[in-house]
Amino acid sequence: MDFRQRFGKLLSDIDFMDVDMRMKMANVFTLFHMEYVEAKHSTFVAWLLDPNADHGMEDLFLKRFLAAALASPPQDANEPLPEVSPIPYQAVQERLLTWDRLDVLSADLRDTNVSTDIRRRSDGGKIDICLWNNSYNLAVYVENNVEPKHTWRLRHGPPRPKREHQSERYLLDLYSQWGADDAGSYDILPIFLSFGNLSPGETRVFRHLNYSWMPLFLRRLLESGTVNQQAQPHIRAFCDWLDLELPSDLAPDLYDRLVNLTNRYGDVLCRLMEHVFQCTGCEEDDILSAFHDVYRRHGATVSYLASFVESTADEHIEAVAKQLRSKLSEQHIEFYQGPASLSASSTKWTSLGGPHNAMEVSLGTRCLSCGVTIYSESLTGKLNRLLASAEKLSNKFGVEIVELTRMRRNFRLVHQTFDTFDQDKMVDAFITCFHFADAVAKSLS
Repeated sequence: MDFRQRFGKLLSDIDFMDVDMRMKMANVFTLFHMEYVEAKHSTFVAWLLDPNADHGMEDLFLKRFLAAALASPPQDANEPLPEVSPIPYQAVQERLLTWDRLDVLSADLRDTNVSTDIRRRSDGGKIDICLWNNSYNLAVYVENNVEPKHTWRLRHGPPRPKREHQSERYLLDLYSQWGADDAGSYDILPIFLSFGNLSPGETRVFRHLNYSWMPLFLRRLLESGTVNQQAQPHIRAFCDWLDLELPSDLAPDLYDRLVNLTNRYGDVLCRLMEHVFQCTGCEEDDILSAFHDVYRRHGATVSYLASFVESTADEHIEAVAKQLRSKLSEQHIEFYQGPASLSASSTKWTSLGGPHNAMEVSLGTRCLSCGVTIYSESLTGKLNRLLASAEKLSNKFGVEIVELTRMRRNFRLVHQTFDTFDQDKMVDAFITCFHFADAVAKSLS
């Protein structure tokens, strides 16, 4: 079945219709684009943890949270202590909370204080979530980390350095402010709460939790009538959002539908999304016109499905990456590999302006596309010169420059699509695009 036929079947597919119905249900987390804003999630989780908040759960969620954390031992808890460390591990371990599940569940934690406005003494940075209970001499710091799916469209910009977790700073501050003898000798507990494939920077003491356990417990509370009526829609929206973000763990039926759609229409969904995102005005083409019509009516669904497709591991990407790394082995090249994509930039291109690269070459084995992306915010006044140089060099490298729009801060300069997966053709196209981008950068240096 060719591309046109599969595109025609997409809208009538029962799996697409089911996902579309889910996506059209109002949800504050997606409506206000809060999906990956850590501060918003910290505020919401702090509200759930606060026994004095107006949700009606009192300390039920707080107890479950602490019990889950205490049941999750640190990754390197049994490793020998380092001889030299900024963290006084021996003193810290003497102050660590040693409760078990029975201790937590039998405690009355209704007078626990919860705040997202506590600052670290060392540098003034905010603690994501701080909890303390004076009756039990208990203090908890939660480092909350939210990472979006690995897709080009969610990144919307050049690759940034790997994020630095602040676990060691949290632990030092937690001990100095609460656990040291002159600080009240509280029992302390550092927790790393994560959404996505993340781990704490400090692994000897930190307890590691993820978001995936929350919906089941919260829905039980909703069914029991514990949650007050005003809070129910917000908690239900949070659980529904987690289902959509973590379908393999939380919504198996939805996950099966997503996999089926990926297998049947993965390249169609990605091609549709890429065209709408990059379009500067279509020629008379019924397929391209249909892309826009479908996106107008089902934009949230198409965006969600395309992100799922790109963030799902593809069997071809490893072989493509290996071949490209062997053919483009210069030291100045930096590769960034995702579940179904590979991109590359050059440390030489940073001379174009700004702290990050202004260009990136990318390839998607599910999207069946390859091209050169421009990040105009990094060009500091050189955009017009770069575009003029690209036009001059396009014939030499046999690439076609995409009609550009200045309305977006990043856009495709070169964009090539493939009807079927062909590793050699995609690798050759990637190499051509890389050499083209390198030549454009050299012409401006």
